[in-house]
Amino acid sequence: MANGYIAGRLLRKVYIFEKTKYMTRLFYTAVLFLATSISGITQQKTPPAFVMLEDVFVSADDPRFAPLFDTLSSNGKGSFIFDLFEPFLSGNSDAVADMEGTIHVTVDELKNILFQKPFFEENWSPGDEPDMNEFAVDKQQSLKDILAFRLYFVSCFDSNMKLISRSFVGLIPMKSLRDRNNEFRGWKRTLYLSAKNAGVQNVLSKNCTAAAFQKTSYLSFLNQIPVDELAHEAHYISLKKAASISDNFPYELSSTSFSGSPLTIASNAKLIEKTARIDINYLLNPIMFNNFFKLGNGPEKIQLNYGIDCSAFPMFFGDEMYGFLSIAQTVYTSISKGNNVYAAGEGGVFDERISSDDVKSKLWVCDTIEVYDTITWDTKDTVVCYSKEFAASRVLLLDNGKNILPVAICLEILNYGDDGAIELYKPFIWVPVNNQLISELDSYQAYLPGYPQQMTLWGYLLSGMYKGNIISERPIDNAEWQLMREYLK
Repeated sequence: MANGYIAGRLLRKVYIFEKTKYMTRLFYTAVLFLATSISGITQQKTPPAFVMLEDVFVSADDPRFAPLFDTLSSNGKGSFIFDLFEPFLSGNSDAVADMEGTIHVTVDELKNILFQKPFFEENWSPGDEPDMNEFAVDKQQSLKDILAFRLYFVSCFDSNMKLISRSFVGLIPMKSLRDRNNEFRGWKRTLYLSAKNAGVQNVLSKNCTAAAFQKTSYLSFLNQIPVDELAHEAHYISLKKAASISDNFPYELSSTSFSGSPLTIASNAKLIEKTARIDINYLLNPIMFNNFFKLGNGPEKIQLNYGIDCSAFPMFFGDEMYGFLSIAQTVYTSISKGNNVYAAGEGGVFDERISSDDVKSKLWVCDTIEVYDTITWDTKDTVVCYSKEFAASRVLLLDNGKNILPVAICLEILNYGDDGAIELYKPFIWVPVNNQLISELDSYQAYLPGYPQQMTLWGYLLSGMYKGNIISERPIDNAEWQLMREYLK
């Protein structure tokens, strides 16, 4: 999503998983055949048209996953869960809470997460519904409350969304929360354990302790799980993102070939100002938010085709969490790194240069609001600062006869009506598509769900695949082009 353009994120849903009706042995016989087939396909090294991050929830209630929960019968050294946490509890490995490795967890924090039991107590306030207050009480150190996992896989697909390969990349052990009456209150995340971590790799290389799987390593067991048949969620990710979270992802996105702006232009060359707009069908669509869910077990696959044109998506959408940026985000990053900025006024595109500080001061708004204090029941004035919503949907193009070259990109401020619909796109600034901006655009993959072309944002702009309306066009001669080229260096 464009920076400051779409507010909020979808909350992740808690899945309700059905208990299996199949026998464990029969289940894994089919799984092993599937895994073997996928492995054979993987060896072909077919370049993927799409890559997805898949997130599967498995719990100890399902006997098919019993090998992952041997801690239930033994909490001693050698159990899968105990061995997973041991390098982090001992301080031999750095613990993190997120896949990106940005949220670090100390040993003491980890012990609090694992070994303190929360309970809940109703607190009645006059005229209010009862609140649930959470308290932490020390308990005997045990890992028997780790009763579920979130498992993460990087999956590659061809242009027909046929599976090429699927690899396990990490997991989050989930702690079961219960109140003093032993009623289930939900799940608590602990650590993200990457399969790239040496300590985790050592545990995954060991054979399962469960009798029926003693000749199967934990890694093999995890890679045999049939994700498609289980409730799960999925997200498109970039090739760079996939490589960053996996230790065996062999693909990378090539930079876009570009020989530079032409020294001279054709006699019939012209400047075109083109704009793209958001389709109302984008709103609240899983493709826009890059969130796809399968809520129950069964043979059905996640729906990915929603019948909308996504060709303009990179202009507006791109979540860095999944390795994408929008054109607007990339332009703003370029400004933050010192790229030249010009006011979008009545004159020419490059007539009035302004500073990046001026841009930031005009984009950010501070308001004073009344905030209610839930403890004292008082209100107090609080200053809140936020960014205006903006998009990069207007592009100045050079049509040189044989090809079309982006020359400048306009950031526009968005104004909304009472019904939440966009009423006005107000041109704010122009940023030249110079070497600095091209470098930024070429370092991020365009978010193009449903399109098998893997391309950078720069490649996307050069392709001209985004649709839009032509606002204006006029001839440009060689003398004017020579002046304009100075801004594009």
